[in-house]
Amino acid sequence: MNNVYIHIGLHKTGTSHMQVNVFPFLKDINFICGWKGVFRNVIDDLTKNEKNLLISDENISGKNWGVNYLPNLSERSYIDIYEQNIDWLYNIFPNAYIIIGFRKHSSLILSFYRQYILEGGYKNYDEVFQINKNTYNDYSFKKRIEILKNKYNDRIYIYDHDQLVKN
Repeated sequence: MNNVYIHIGLHKTGTSHMQVNVFPFLKDINFICGWKGVFRNVIDDLTKNEKNLLISDENISGKNWGVNYLPNLSERSYIDIYEQNIDWLYNIFPNAYIIIGFRKHSSLILSFYRQYILEGGYKNYDEVFQINKNTYNDYSFKKRIEILKNKYNDRIYIYDHDQLVKN
């Protein structure tokens, strides 16, 4: 089987930019934007194709908006959805290489809020981001890395959004 690379976001870390301007132009890579597309015909073709596979979908990292666009109002938290998706991904692609991006928390939260407003949100910043002990893990990069390392060990590439923007 060829190498499988899976770009899982996070949201607001340059994912869309890479999906449009970088990933489609990589040589010897079959690029798929969105993990749901993987199941249409790609898995059958993996063993037949000489190219590596790159899947990119920030939703693998979980949806940061719950019910009515507010964080953590769904039955499962942002980090719980992330962990479930990583477990599921590992069952299908146990030897994949994972690509994940992070961004300074202050910039990330502000970008989430801007997206919330663009999608029709109307509550003020403090109402949307009530960061407390129940939501701390949702935004903990350390927790996300631990979950990945538990499954993928050293097959993880972490990039910094600020460095991506500079280059």
